[in-house]
Amino acid sequence: MATLAYLAKITLTVAIIVLITETSNRSLFLASLFASIPIVSILAILWMHNDGKSGEDIAIFADGVLLLIIPSLICFFLISYLLRNG
Repeated sequence: MATLAYLAKITLTVAIIVLITETSNRSLFLASLFASIPIVSILAILWMHNDGKSGEDIAIFADGVLLLIIPSLICFFLISYLLRNG
């Protein structure tokens, strides 16, 4: 049963990535919108809850995600700048 749940998690995660990349062929803005929604974080929280993690553990995870927003923003600014400027 655990293997089936693990495969479901992988399948859903891959489906989200494929959805975003396929959407980018039609609309870069829409693909950006899908990618910016914290789908992965929300799914991780749901899976952690389903796996029996405590509310405290999930809160620590959410705090970590929140703290890493700033480095992520810097990364995307740098990628955008570097791609536009060779």
